[in-house]
Amino acid sequence: MSSTKKRFANIVLSAIAMGAILFYSICGGSCLYLRGAIFAIDLKYAGILYMAILILLNILKRDLFIIPFVSAGFGIELFLIGFQVKYWTFCLFCLIFGAVVITQFFLNFEWSKKWYIIFCIIIGFLMFTLFFKGRVVPTYDFGSLNVPYFCPYG
Repeated sequence: MSSTKKRFANIVLSAIAMGAILFYSICGGSCLYLRGAIFAIDLKYAGILYMAILILLNILKRDLFIIPFVSAGFGIELFLIGFQVKYWTFCLFCLIFGAVVITQFFLNFEWSKKWYIIFCIIIGFLMFTLFFKGRVVPTYDFGSLNVPYFCPYG
């Protein structure tokens, strides 16, 4: 695939991932249970920043930085998908974002740089292993519950 087509595909995929993040912010399903941050930055914002940087790198034709960036992203997504599997709580939008990152990784993979790529995957994975703060906690909206009031003591 030509580098122009590859850059265009990276930009389109990044826009799709950013759209998934926007839908995630209005999700009312299992997404409510997943929360995460890296360096005290909510993953929604970190994901938007990641994709914005990737778009910028592609527009500026900085191929030298794209490969380590998507490789580290691949390692990060391995960690985050593993987090969802571990707690058996899945967010469709998070998985779409992860699928985009994984697709970008394979789109930009170069066999001649495999050891460099593996190193970047490991760095991304370890960075999230050390600095990721995540939780799977149900959030309750007690205002929407129709529970009859009953107090045996009063």
